Amino acid sequence: MQTEQEELVQEGGLLDSVRASLSDSSDPRAPWVLALALRRKGTVHRDMGAVHRDMGVVSRDCDIGSTLLQCLALRRYSESTASLLEAVDLCASCSLDTDELKVERILCLCELSGSLDYMGNMEQGISATEQAVSLARSFYGAKTSNMVTVLCLTTLGDHVKNRDHTNALALYMEALSMRKEVLGLRHTKVAMSLQQCGMSLRGLQRYDEAEEMLNQSLAIRVDALGEYHPLVANSQRQLADLYRACGKNEQSQQCLRRLLSIAPQIGWGPGHKKVQAAARDLADLVRKDEDENEAAALEAKYVNVMSS
Repeated sequence: MQTEQEELVQEGGLLDSVRASLSDSSDPRAPWVLALALRRKGTVHRDMGAVHRDMGVVSRDCDIGSTLLQCLALRRYSESTASLLEAVDLCASCSLDTDELKVERILCLCELSGSLDYMGNMEQGISATEQAVSLARSFYGAKTSNMVTVLCLTTLGDHVKNRDHTNALALYMEALSMRKEVLGLRHTKVAMSLQQCGMSLRGLQRYDEAEEMLNQSLAIRVDALGEYHPLVANSQRQLADLYRACGKNEQSQQCLRRLLSIAPQIGWGPGHKKVQAAARDLADLVRKDEDENEAAALEAKYVNVMSS
C-alpha cells in the first residue's frame, strides 16, 4: 500500500500533473508555481530517502537488505537533488520580479543544499547555502531579523559545524539573536538556537558557556512542552554528551537516566535507536564506576534487543 508521500511523487501523480499542466502555459507565473511543486517533490524524495537510509542502518545484520535500502536512499536523494536544481534554475530564469519569487529561490537553495549534503556533496551544499544567505541578506536587509534569513543561517551552520565550530557558532548566534527579536525569549525555536550554540561551544571546549546555553534550552522546552517530549529527551542527550566531554560523569549519568525515564512516555521503546544509544553510554559510565551488575542489566534491557 502506497503512502501519501509515494502517491504524491509517483510517475503520473499529483506533482507530475501540475508539471504537465504548466509546461505549455504562457502565464508568467507558471515557472514560479512549477518551482513550488518541484520544491515539494524534492523534499518528499529526500524524506523518503532518509527513511530508507535509517531502515538500512537498522537492517545492517542483513548485508543484502541493507545494501539495497542504501542504494534506494541514494536514488531518492538523487531525484530530490534533480528536482530542486530545476526549481532553482526556474526561479533564476523567471521573468517575474516579485517578492514571492525571490523568497522561493532562497528556499529552494536551502532545500537543495540539504539534498546535496545527503548525497555527500558537502562543498556544493555549502555553496548553495552561502548563495541563499547572500540573497536573503540582500532581499531583507543585512540587519533585519526574519525567519527566512534564520533558516539560511542555521542551514549553513549545520553544514560547516563538523569542520569549523567557530564559523558555525557565529552563524548560530546571529540566528539566535534574530529568533529572540522576532519570537521572544521563551519560544521553542529560540531553544533550538540555544542548543545549536551550545553544541558548537562544546566543540570549542568552552564547556561552561555550553552548559549555560544547553540548560537554558532545556528549561524553555520543559516550560513550553512539558517534561515528556522528544525535544526534552534530546536536550538531556546533549547535556549528557557535554558532561561526559568535560569529565563530569555523574552529571552525564543523571541526564541519561532522565532520558531513559522519559522514553516510555513519548513512545520510545527499548529498541528505539536513541534509547539504545543512551543505555549503551550509561552502561559504559556505570562500568567505569565498577558497577558491572547495573551495566549488564542496562544492556540486557535496552541494548541486546532488536532496534526500531
